Amino acid sequence: MVKYTINKAFEKKFSSPIWKIEADTDARLLAIETRNQVDTTPSFHVIDFEGHSLMDDFRLKTKEWTLAEIQKDYLILKKIGANAPQASGILVVHIPSRHIAHEWHHYLLVDIFKNVLKVRHHTISAGFEEYLSLSSGQHLRLPEIEIAYCSNHINFPLAYNGILPDFLQKKEHEDTIWISKVKHNFIWCYHTRAENGYTLDILLSDKFKELQKMTVLDNMIKMIPQPYFQINEQLFLMSYNKQEIVSYLV
Repeated sequence: MVKYTINKAFEKKFSSPIWKIEADTDARLLAIETRNQVDTTPSFHVIDFEGHSLMDDFRLKTKEWTLAEIQKDYLILKKIGANAPQASGILVVHIPSRHIAHEWHHYLLVDIFKNVLKVRHHTISAGFEEYLSLSSGQHLRLPEIEIAYCSNHINFPLAYNGILPDFLQKKEHEDTIWISKVKHNFIWCYHTRAENGYTLDILLSDKFKELQKMTVLDNMIKMIPQPYFQINEQLFLMSYNKQEIVSYLV
């Protein structure tokens, strides 16, 4: 008989609030963008699913750059405009060396495929897209190249609106209960009111009974609107102050 448990994988703290998170589920990497609370300049970090740091506090001098995606050894950044969601400018950072591998200041990032960037010159409003190699930076031609999206195994829990099972009906909770699935079991997530604010609890069950319950975040002054995201059997949670990522294996 297999015993399923909830085990803590890692806990990672940052000096500034988290602004954005992207994941490469095949390479098992997370890219995190944090923003300085004073001048909002970005810093970029890369950790693996065990919590080991591959890049820490990579900074750019201007605040117009934001995280677009991570693919293996490369961090893809795009420029955001002051009066528009996006401005012309793409940076590709080589994670192991912490060097800027490629930069294009006259292109808008249209789409990202596996090892391929789809771009458009900033003077063109629509059409005439071009393709750039993520690794070499060279221009590519269709149909000589293969266009495919990277695999995505990221799931988010759903708000549960049905009749609660017996083992949950007597559990005190505040507001929404979320549910997701892992193999043949279910993950239930909910807030409880505590003396010093709120806690976030996770309960693992099969179809009939509770298997394990654990408090995964505590001392929160407010509830979290989106409690976690899930990649296969691993949960990733961000603290209410957005300066900490905690992960659990289920």
